[in-house]
Amino acid sequence: MRGRSVWRTPWPGFRSGVWWKKVIALFGYLLIGLFVLGFLSNGSLGLLSIAAVGLGLGFLMSDLRGIRSHSPILGSTNLSTAAIGWVVVAILSVTTVLVAAGYDASNSQASPSAGRTAAPTAASARTTISPASVPTSVPIPLSTGRAVAAPTLPPVQSGAQTPVAAVAPPPSISLPPVPTFTLAPIATSTFAPLPTFTLPPFPTLTFAPLPTQPPVTPVPTPAPAPVAPVPNLCGAPANPWGYNFCSGATISAPPASFCNYFSCIANFWNGRGSVMQCSDLMFSLSGGIRGSCSYHGGNYRYLRAP
Repeated sequence: MRGRSVWRTPWPGFRSGVWWKKVIALFGYLLIGLFVLGFLSNGSLGLLSIAAVGLGLGFLMSDLRGIRSHSPILGSTNLSTAAIGWVVVAILSVTTVLVAAGYDASNSQASPSAGRTAAPTAASARTTISPASVPTSVPIPLSTGRAVAAPTLPPVQSGAQTPVAAVAPPPSISLPPVPTFTLAPIATSTFAPLPTFTLPPFPTLTFAPLPTQPPVTPVPTPAPAPVAPVPNLCGAPANPWGYNFCSGATISAPPASFCNYFSCIANFWNGRGSVMQCSDLMFSLSGGIRGSCSYHGGNYRYLRAP
């Protein structure tokens, strides 16, 4: 598998895709590029150190290639340890920039003194050469064995020096005086006092006393009517005559509303005997007569009056 090119790797600031992060990153890279160009133009180590420190801090803050997260101090989960690591990085960055700036300052101070010492050296090089020190002819041995005289040089005058053109002093530039601006005093605004509003007193409300209600006379609670005890009918239906199966005389003349309280057979009123309850619990008026309750299972018991 081919390795991914570094130029295709998203650089810090362009990996998130957020436009304002891209603008800040582009501005930072342009500023670092300007510092590098300044170093290439005048050799200032201060500019180069600022560019290097800015680029390094950008890589640390964006965690490029995991350089921050893999650091045991900056990538620590303890906030105190990570803060100490960032303080150390800041101190090292400021120290680097200050050292480079101090080195540039020392070089700028040494440059004028070197120029001043070079001028006397060049002047001393142009010293007077006496004619005696310059040979007029130098024998050059040849293969034939004869000596050939060299061309004769003109004698150098003693004390003669090459004239140096005088350097004109730089022109004096006079700056115009800076005009003095006098600010006019700010006008003081006086506001009229606000009118005082006096609220009228609120009327006092007097409530009339409520009329005294006469005492309520308690209504006597009527005594509950005594409930007549329910007689024991020994299983007979409830009826107003007290007819029962307990004891008493037989009933041969029941009242006309008898069948409203008792279950009578169809031909009850055709009977001529006493009231008798058949086996199917129907009542017949043929009690004591032969063949009574013959169609209702036979005789069961007499109904009696108290």
